[in-house]
Amino acid sequence: MSIIYALCAAVVAGVASYLGIFGRAARAIERSHTTTVEAASSRRVSALAGLANKVLPQTQEAGGKLRKRIAGAGLGVSPGTYHGLSVLFYAAAFAVLAPSVAALNLQAAPKTALAFLAAAIVLLCPRAVLAYKARARREQIKVALPRALDLLATGIEAGLTPQRSIRIVAQHSRGPLAYEFGLADRDMAIMRYTLPEALDRMADRCGVEALSQFVAALSAGSAVGASV
Repeated sequence: MSIIYALCAAVVAGVASYLGIFGRAARAIERSHTTTVEAASSRRVSALAGLANKVLPQTQEAGGKLRKRIAGAGLGVSPGTYHGLSVLFYAAAFAVLAPSVAALNLQAAPKTALAFLAAAIVLLCPRAVLAYKARARREQIKVALPRALDLLATGIEAGLTPQRSIRIVAQHSRGPLAYEFGLADRDMAIMRYTLPEALDRMADRCGVEALSQFVAALSAGSAVGASV
């Protein structure tokens, strides 16, 4: 029974460490444009994350994969900053868990097993956060997609260009899908991507099957010269 209590304590400690170090820091970075205080907090957090990233750097390949997961979760942080925040979270969580597990009145084998289990929970926490946020974001995009496509079709039928219609959808909608349409508009206006290329990048970031099917159909139609 004491092992169960200890495991519950480990989970609570891990979640508390995340909320205190990782969650608060990520929110400060995402909202750094709102107030001077939050901007200063964001700079301090970014500096600490940058230092942690230098102490335990990640490979370029791992950074590329992390960038894609961050984009899917809709977080406004760089892979280096997220990795640095993860390192800070690991340090804080282990600083709490190590003495807590060591103080338990258990034999060596159960204590070792509990330590490994708590460490696994801590190590998986940042990845689980990204997975949870990405899943929630995909559901929001699925709900908003029919209305966005209706607005897009209405604009094109009214004589607007596809890019202008995408811009109107981004401006007159809310949520992650509107944000993604805004990024697609930016890709066409600044990065000079074609319409299929910009929408394909959007579908890749979102990871929503219905959106990918729409983009694939649009790309196939454009390839054979069909109207949008």
